[in-house]
Amino acid sequence: AIVKSIYSFFGKKVEQSILLSLVNMAETVAHGNPSGIDMAAAFSDFPIWFQKEKKPESLQVGEPLFLVVADTGRFGDTHKAVASVKDAYTAYPEKTRKSINHLGEITVEVRKCLSNGDMKMLGNLIDFAQTELVALGVSDEGINRLINVARKAGALGAKLTGGGRGGCILALAKSKSHAQNIASTLQNKGATNTWNFVLDRQV
Repeated sequence: AIVKSIYSFFGKKVEQSILLSLVNMAETVAHGNPSGIDMAAAFSDFPIWFQKEKKPESLQVGEPLFLVVADTGRFGDTHKAVASVKDAYTAYPEKTRKSINHLGEITVEVRKCLSNGDMKMLGNLIDFAQTELVALGVSDEGINRLINVARKAGALGAKLTGGGRGGCILALAKSKSHAQNIASTLQNKGATNTWNFVLDRQV
């Protein structure tokens, strides 16, 4: 959006290849060594299955997802979060490798749950992922507190979203009204802003 806005300000059109290159450059400055998933998702009009250096695939969603996003009010620091994982890998290679590999396994299972619409298991997997993110040191007290609020409000699962160390959390609700209730509870318990929305089936 920023790159497009700058071109628009000067009355210029930007070619897709140049836009991708400039966005990747900005991601590299912000994150150090970006995976490319943020850029791929931003350029896509549908949910995607992303693997680095592979073409994104359309991700099928078997049942509607009722999602809540809550802002901790603190800017996330992806660069520091990634650096902390690298430091952990150096200090505790076996433990860190185990957490990273488990996250990969969870991601594959999440894809299956999304496809067959198993929301209960999806919620469990989201919670499992958060446990590993805590172990990797990318979560923090503020994030964990809002995640606990969401879970106490009945969320099927909740985890940080993005790089961690601030930023936002994501919670899975049972219905639209439930998502609205979770969002309201989170805002009353300290989230600076919340959003709730439905991700429907991909046709």
